[in-house]
Amino acid sequence: PEPLPLTDLMADVMLHFDMTGGSQRLQIDMRDTGLQVVADPDMLLTAVINLVDNALKYSPADTPVVLTAQADADGAVIRVTDRGIGIPEADRAGIGRRYFRASNATPGTGTGMGLYAARRLVAYHDGDLVLAREALAGPMEDDGGGTMAEIRLPAAPAGSAARQEDPACP
Repeated sequence: PEPLPLTDLMADVMLHFDMTGGSQRLQIDMRDTGLQVVADPDMLLTAVINLVDNALKYSPADTPVVLTAQADADGAVIRVTDRGIGIPEADRAGIGRRYFRASNATPGTGTGMGLYAARRLVAYHDGDLVLAREALAGPMEDDGGGTMAEIRLPAAPAGSAARQEDPACP
């Protein structure tokens, strides 16, 4: 783990989805451009990509997926929100277990490893991954209404600085 500016993480997420064709629906809202966490950049990137990928996969093609990052009292909060199919109440306890897929997931759209991997990668960083019904866009239907995936990470210790790249090292 190393100090990681969240602006760098967001840029890497956007680059990934630019290259895979999902960026036209992805909206990034960076509320605190100076925010950083101590993290393994590749691990945290994988966790966020898994969450965004799920949001794109399970929401209508004409709706945005919103990725936000902001500071809170304990550190940093990264949220992925969508207006997709949501998670049925009966499936909530199983979500995030290895190979578990919600009962309303389209067959063949995943393996049930994305949320499991994201949860493990976030836990490695002493963080939490919470899934909830997306409540920002108004009232929701009982059978859907979207999902909010929230990563909570501790803040970088005071005085830590982002790693400087050494041009002599490849």
